[in-house]
Amino acid sequence: MKSRFHPLGRALVYALLSVAALSSTAHGQGFGVGIIAGNPTGVSVKKWLPRGNAIDGAAAWSFDGRDAFQLHADYLWHHDFPSPQVPFYCGLGGRVGFYEGNRRHGSHTRAGVRFPLGLTWLAEQAPVDVFVEVVPVFDVAPRTDLELDAAIGIRYYFR
Repeated sequence: MKSRFHPLGRALVYALLSVAALSSTAHGQGFGVGIIAGNPTGVSVKKWLPRGNAIDGAAAWSFDGRDAFQLHADYLWHHDFPSPQVPFYCGLGGRVGFYEGNRRHGSHTRAGVRFPLGLTWLAEQAPVDVFVEVVPVFDVAPRTDLELDAAIGIRYYFR
């Protein structure tokens, strides 16, 4: 049986899980791994930085009628609104999508800019966060296109 998982994506997932296994950090200032569900759906990671900022990313699949695998990464700014336990975040990032072809359209790769907006719930008693986000995406290559991604997810932070 042929794997539908892109080789680059497989390598990224192995690398992310290896880093997570070696990570020794506390919740809220560490490294988390989890899942993201919606469009896209896959493996999600997040690394907290000083002053409430973070870098997140995912290796994920698109299930919106196109057979696609994507990698994305974002820089996020968190704000204590509506509360410090449920901060709003906004960010800027990029994505690369690998689309399988069909008779009408050949396989192709797309690159775009992401503008994530979301809320994160930071659990007080466990090293976990839950998030919901909407992400306008502006593809810039090989052609311009505007779309909207939306997802929910959960991540576990390694101690």
